Amino acid sequence: MNPQSEDRVESPEFWDRVVQLFHFALALGLTERVAYLRDAKGTQSGVVAEVESLIREHEQTGSFLDSPAYQAALEAANHARISRTLQVSVEYRTAALASLRPSLESIFTTLRWFVVTLPSSST
Repeated sequence: MNPQSEDRVESPEFWDRVVQLFHFALALGLTERVAYLRDAKGTQSGVVAEVESLIREHEQTGSFLDSPAYQAALEAANHARISRTLQVSVEYRTAALASLRPSLESIFTTLRWFVVTLPSSST
């Protein structure tokens, strides 16, 4: 919306004209649109200012409305599935390491015994 007009309340006829002009201007090519809005500005400057503001907003890229809702939902589902897969993988690896702990402790105990009981080579 045009910042100059945010504080004022316009009539329903004003907004009807804005909607009509907006849709008509969007149907035109860029060159024709600029010329048409320039001509209309002489008699309907407030309406044209609103239409130009709406067109700028409409043509901005990256709007959340540019992609369908199912696409956002699919991306969210994929993210959740990947997060869950990673979580399960970490849980599995943690459990696997925990199950190896007794074996590793046994190996280290045996190695420690060998280190302590081996005769030193002092020549």
